[in-house]
Amino acid sequence: MASCGDIEDGFGRAEMFSEPLAGTIDKYDGHIFVCVPAKYTEWPPDAGSIGLVKALSGRVKAASKVEGAPVYKVTVCEATEGQDGNIILFPPKGSHIKGPTIFRGAANTEADVDWFMSCIVGSSISNPERVAAVDPATVWIFVCCHASRDRRCGKCGPELLDLSRELTKDRPVTSLACSHVGGHVYAGNVIVYKAGEMDWFGYVTPAGLASILSSALGLPEADFAAAA
Repeated sequence: MASCGDIEDGFGRAEMFSEPLAGTIDKYDGHIFVCVPAKYTEWPPDAGSIGLVKALSGRVKAASKVEGAPVYKVTVCEATEGQDGNIILFPPKGSHIKGPTIFRGAANTEADVDWFMSCIVGSSISNPERVAAVDPATVWIFVCCHASRDRRCGKCGPELLDLSRELTKDRPVTSLACSHVGGHVYAGNVIVYKAGEMDWFGYVTPAGLASILSSALGLPEADFAAAA
């Protein structure tokens, strides 16, 4: 039997699967995730107010207004150990940056933000020793857990995040909590990046997550369904 909390904010709420999802994401070309040290349970409603995220977002938005320039989304994610201030970039197709890339400490100071912007706006990467290419076989799972922005995300997100980590132990998967990605009504919200492709999922339940992981990893759904 579903709990009261599940019916109000969780996977058992009446609005689940009530709206079509096609066309609900604004067009964009690349995605920037800023790793912040604060745990997702401590994020303010406006996660962009953390550290230099707002300054970075403003710079990225200004750069996108140049004719022909790519459009980037900027999202906060919870840093894992030793990742504070890093930026994880999923570059647009055709970029001189090939594949998911980690820019170490790129959001720590204004000078670091300047460096990062020069790397994505220019035609080459300066200080390449601060940059780490990611294994292209890695599957990235971002789950909105932004409770202070919406209770539905705070209810569904953490459960999906924990489950994703549990189901993908010893597999090439990185699962991270992220801030608001739009569409609270669609919680649980999950973004998957794999091999240059991006997929957004809404109304994700634990059973639905098993299906998503199965597809992303090319493995039988039965490998995940039992635990979900």
